[in-house]
Amino acid sequence: CVDLYEVSKACVDMLELNAKNHGIRIHCTGSKAVIQANKQMLEELVYNLCDNAIRYNRLGGKVEVTVSPRQG
Repeated sequence: CVDLYEVSKACVDMLELNAKNHGIRIHCTGSKAVIQANKQMLEELVYNLCDNAIRYNRLGGKVEVTVSPRQG
């Protein structure tokens, strides 16, 4: 089991300087959300999504990552 919030927060932390250099604000919010997944593949997925969101954003834009457990 993997905590998606922890993975997302770690990726946002790693990409913070890159985002700043591109004039982008990046932020992660939410809460613990444990899922059954391959941690390494999930880290790569979240990192690539965030990296692309920074790369293809506009100057002064923002990237918001929100994680919350599914209700129901």
